[in-house]
Amino acid sequence: MKITDLKLKPKVQIFLDENVGLYIDGNYVPARSGTMFDVINPATEEVIAKVSEAQAEDIDIAVAAADRSHLIYTTS
Repeated sequence: MKITDLKLKPKVQIFLDENVGLYIDGNYVPARSGTMFDVINPATEEVIAKVSEAQAEDIDIAVAAADRSHLIYTTS
């Protein structure tokens, strides 16, 4: 069997087909800019997913969410 004969497990393929966004504050959200990029399977050179491309604004939102999370868990 060649590496190019391998297929993704169905659950993995379903997950990748959903055009996964950025995981921020417990949810998958699209990048504010709407920019996506292709994830390429190096064995077959096929596009296996499209994912959101974070920009500075997305990073600021993610950092703010992490700060809020830290406050919740350190004051409990």
